[in-house]
Formats: sequence, C-alpha cells, structure tokens
Amino acid sequence: YADMADRMETGRNICIGAAGALYVYNLIDAIASPGAKRIVHGKNRRYAYTPVVTTGYTGIKLAINF
Repeated sequence: YADMADRMETGRNICIGAAGALYVYNLIDAIASPGAKRIVHGKNRRYAYTPVVTTGYTGIKLAINF
C-alpha cells in the first residue's frame, strides 16, 4: 500500500505541475495574442464575425456593412 501511495502522490504532483504550466502558457498566450479575429468576405460588402462572451450568453456577433 505504501508503494502504491507513493506512485499516486507522484502522479498527482505531475498533474498539478502540468496544469500550472498550461495556466502559465495561457497567460503568456493571452498577453501576446493580437486580439479578436475578424473575417472579411467579398469586395464591396464587409461581413465581420467576432466572438462575444457576456454574463448572460456566449456566441458570435455578425456585423454587416454595406
């Protein structure tokens, strides 16, 4: 039982370390990223798709400029 507990403790510590490394990577990525992406279609019309996250909903915003 003691050997199994030691292996489980090591596995737990590896998972915690991996989660911490992923969190730090996400922070660096958030700082370094250029911002929201906009997709433009067509020559005369502009369709812009932007992700939207609020307290009430999560979705995609569509803006059409003529």
